[in-house]
Amino acid sequence: MTVIVAGKDRTAELAADLRNRVAVLARGDDHHRPAELPPGVDALSLAAARTEGEYLTRLAGLLRHRDAVDTRKFRSPRRPGVPGWLKRQVRVVIWKAMQFHRERMAFRQNLINTQLTSAIVYETRQRQREIDDLQCRLAELERRLETRAP
Repeated sequence: MTVIVAGKDRTAELAADLRNRVAVLARGDDHHRPAELPPGVDALSLAAARTEGEYLTRLAGLLRHRDAVDTRKFRSPRRPGVPGWLKRQVRVVIWKAMQFHRERMAFRQNLINTQLTSAIVYETRQRQREIDDLQCRLAELERRLETRAP
């Protein structure tokens, strides 16, 4: 494996860390990994929509899976050396000190996000029901007109 960063070969410097991370992922005990989403729940699935209605339906489904603020622990990258280590330690202390406030704000934001997502989903469903109803009524009117024509 060769790791090139900014045009410089940094394989010797980064290889050990990359191997350790791969081993952690392979064991499945990485606590910093985001929650797994079902297959097809990604923004790329929007490209498969053939109509605006299908696009909105897919978008509303994506919003249901992605409307929460996540405050779980994550790995904070650091620069090499003592200054990088010290800066990371300060960030960790601040992150822990602010945990109550983070959790409180995230909870409130998640409530707002969930309500807005639900409103969008309900609005989309209501519009689709109205469209379906109007299409049925139009088809009935067209059928009546065809039976009247000589």
